[in-house]
Amino acid sequence: MRHSNDEDYVPLPEHEKGSRGPAPQPKPVPPEWEPMPIPEGIPEKGRPNLPEHVDRTDPLEIFSLFWPLKIMKRLAYFANRNYRLDKEGLEKDLRDGKKEMKEITENEIAAWLGIKLYIGGEGVKDVSSLWNTNETFTAHTMVRKAMSKRRYGVISKWFCLYKKQKDEKPGDKTLHRKIEQASTWLQAQFMCYWIPGRNIAIDEAIQRFTGRAVEIVTIPTKPDPVGLKNWLMADGGYVLAWRFHIRGGLKRQGPQFKSRRYVKIGWNKTQAVVLDLIDSLPNRGKGYTIWLDNLFVSARLLSYLRYRTVPCAGTCRTTKTKREKQHEKEMGITEDREVSLTCFSCFFRRTFGHPGWLGVLFSDCFQLFNMAKKYFKLRTCGSPTG
Repeated sequence: MRHSNDEDYVPLPEHEKGSRGPAPQPKPVPPEWEPMPIPEGIPEKGRPNLPEHVDRTDPLEIFSLFWPLKIMKRLAYFANRNYRLDKEGLEKDLRDGKKEMKEITENEIAAWLGIKLYIGGEGVKDVSSLWNTNETFTAHTMVRKAMSKRRYGVISKWFCLYKKQKDEKPGDKTLHRKIEQASTWLQAQFMCYWIPGRNIAIDEAIQRFTGRAVEIVTIPTKPDPVGLKNWLMADGGYVLAWRFHIRGGLKRQGPQFKSRRYVKIGWNKTQAVVLDLIDSLPNRGKGYTIWLDNLFVSARLLSYLRYRTVPCAGTCRTTKTKREKQHEKEMGITEDREVSLTCFSCFFRRTFGHPGWLGVLFSDCFQLFNMAKKYFKLRTCGSPTG
């Protein structure tokens, strides 16, 4: 089995095989508990927020909202600058009798990005086959008309998402720092052209990447075990915001935050990334229902979100790791694996000084959702999304 280099990975042998009986019923609500007031005005389901002049049936117009002409010009400038900074390669080409590269234009950048999207959409494994005119191959006439194979290779070599500096050496910038500007721009556009629904999901994800990068993470249990780890916030299948992750052992390891204020005041990085993503929502997430899994859920996190009027529900495992066994008494997990909700209430009052109450069920999302509707009074709450 492939070894994992992800610090959050829990090996399967650590899980104890347990019986999957009926989910435990929640304990009686403490008398001092009061329902959370949910603000009105948040839509039940997310919907597009496109300008009136945009034709929703035209993919090119929608694409132009995220990659407008000014961005294409900027990317063309970055690529041409990247080429000119490679003085050794430029001098070698001139000595070998090769002509200097023709300036890359914004239209060529747009065509190059279009070919990249086409490759991903069609699942093309051999890129060179796009320009193969042999009748036994699938005809990709549209690609051949848009750009020659040689020009595609030239742009692929010099394409750059940031302004490269003269004295910059390989390895000076991490992969995530190189794409930070484009990432920030796209996230702003996603939040601009999409109105989030009430139900928001936050989870970790891995983006398949098999190139050369020290940031690559290996998680054997994922469908794509090798790639770049990210923390995502999604609504109805659409990703709204994300944070990058640098694996353990590297400089600035862990989640990469937009703001590190939560880490500075004592939150661990895994929970701080949840708070950082929630802050990206309108009104800092007030009134939105956040759905998490057992990686993020803790008494402190959910109580703090309740204090901020951010409803949140999550799951917990019926098995324990060595680290979790150390907190068994404090979290109220008994030998028959029931969660003592009264213990949670006492824990909240002792830690935060206000009467909070939380019910955490085992990994049965349907039961968890019904309990959340009952105790958090989520009148317009639908099923978990993302």
